[in-house]
Amino acid sequence: MSHSFIFLRFKGGEIAATDEERLVEVLTEHGFRKVDLMEGVNEISAPIDESGDTPIGEIIITVADGSITEFSIDRPRYREGFRALSFDLVSRLGLAMLSDNGSSLFTSAKGAAELPDGFDSQFESAVLNVTDMGQLP
Repeated sequence: MSHSFIFLRFKGGEIAATDEERLVEVLTEHGFRKVDLMEGVNEISAPIDESGDTPIGEIIITVADGSITEFSIDRPRYREGFRALSFDLVSRLGLAMLSDNGSSLFTSAKGAAELPDGFDSQFESAVLNVTDMGQLP
């Protein structure tokens, strides 16, 4: 059974667009090739390690009306590359990291301040002050 982690930006309790330039910057720092995102669903090739596998997972970026509305890692590999990228998305970009099955939510204190009231209560587990990569799955 496959699953995903969805990364969303919230501002004032509402879903907000993610800054494309900053997201692409983080992705390239983690070995992704710079890409031009197009309207709709963009599948981004993750870097491949020496074993011929991706240490991260499959990357999907959704663009609507010229703005990034959703970023997800499908079939995540629970390895250092996945945790490092997830940590940068949460800590540097202030994104909320949600499991698609509703089991967990991770975000920084800055990101938590922008969540809708009570949003974290719908998850089995919520870490609202991620400060270390070790707090992530």
